[in-house]
Amino acid sequence: MSWLKSVPHSGDDVFDEEADEMLVSQREWGSTMDKRVKDGYRDGVEAGREASLQLGFNQGYKEGVMQMLTVGQLKGVLSALQTWCQIHEQYREHLQKIQSLWDQSNVHMTSEVGILRTT
Repeated sequence: MSWLKSVPHSGDDVFDEEADEMLVSQREWGSTMDKRVKDGYRDGVEAGREASLQLGFNQGYKEGVMQMLTVGQLKGVLSALQTWCQIHEQYREHLQKIQSLWDQSNVHMTSEVGILRTT
């Protein structure tokens, strides 16, 4: 039985089922941990993307509101002046100037919206 001499003898049973189960358990544990690490990485990347997008949206929204608020206030004042001039006949001569300012504010607003869309 020369083959028996080549197998190291440590006193352990060659058919030790507990050792086999431990090896399988260790492999399963390693596989499970690898999967969890990969899942955690994917979740972290996705959370980072969402946070970055939200931050960009918040900043863009703030800039848009600040720029459009001024134009909106100007248009409100012009609308009030236009109505006032229509009610008071002695000021009707100013309606054309007010309408011109209204048109210019629309052009400005349109250009601002275009700029906001490209940034």
